Amino acid sequence: RAMKLRCAGAVSGAFDVGDAATVGELMDALAKRVGVPGEDLRVFAGGRSLPADASTTLESLGVSEKTRLVVSRVRRDPAIEAQARRAAQEQARADRLAKIEQAAEALASRAGERARFELEDQDGDGLAGVSENDRKALVCGLTLHQKGRMMLDAGDFADALGVFELAEEAFAVADRALTENLDNVPILRLDAAWAQFQEFRRGDAAAAGSIDAGAERLRLCREGFARAHGPNLERLRAVHGGCSPELGLYVRLELLEGVLAIRAGDAEEARKKLKAASEKRDALLSVIRPESVAALASMGIDGPEATRALRFCDGNVDAAAAHVMDARAKAEAAAEAAA
Repeated sequence: RAMKLRCAGAVSGAFDVGDAATVGELMDALAKRVGVPGEDLRVFAGGRSLPADASTTLESLGVSEKTRLVVSRVRRDPAIEAQARRAAQEQARADRLAKIEQAAEALASRAGERARFELEDQDGDGLAGVSENDRKALVCGLTLHQKGRMMLDAGDFADALGVFELAEEAFAVADRALTENLDNVPILRLDAAWAQFQEFRRGDAAAAGSIDAGAERLRLCREGFARAHGPNLERLRAVHGGCSPELGLYVRLELLEGVLAIRAGDAEEARKKLKAASEKRDALLSVIRPESVAALASMGIDGPEATRALRFCDGNVDAAAAHVMDARAKAEAAAEAAA
């Protein structure tokens, strides 16, 4: 039968606890009455604190209508609560990262390789004061992105997209203050959108909707490039001594934006975007002169390595050679450190 208990404190007077038969049921009823979670209440019955075990029966404790309850609210320290919330958030990030790391390790193992990355900001300076979880998130994102690009180059567009999505998730775990001014995340988004586009070109019916859904990815990509490179690439040129090494990224970005404009029926926007992509592509091709390629070949730099370096350095042969030598030295140092 329903029982009424005499109460004092946060609950005063006679309190109908209904059919409550256990400590847990009594705490639920009191918490509902006070309007706070049960863990924020302390209850004394007959001068003794109720046990923590919610399944303990009130009868076993001798609680009856003659029992007087004293109900008090637990005073919580805001600083301690904030610290506990931060700890819980960090643990959630760590758990999520562990799953992403497993995927990254599995991919690396399958390829028989281990990627090693030096974390640097957009100016080439090492990132300092990075927490362990943030470091893991960034390295996982970079590892997965690198693997996805290998799949993209091999024409495995659907698999590449899946890996890129994992990389996006890894970067999302990192503190946004670390990633919002770097171009790694927008480049990743561009690669993911490019993989969607290539699937669409193959005539995959499912990819037709996917490429339209990629509009948000491209919007975020454009915003990310503006933060990292400057609205008119001024920051990019300042970092690279007047060169625009990432111009090829904008060729792909504006091509994809043009495709989306065509699908949206916006002919004027499509013409503008495709014209801009064509002009940037012509600018890239104009710096790859046969005599420059030959000059680099005489230094032991040929093939794609030479053309990439010339694009990166706006056709300057000396700068392109120095760029390649520096990249090789860094790769050798990383390989030695990993050995």
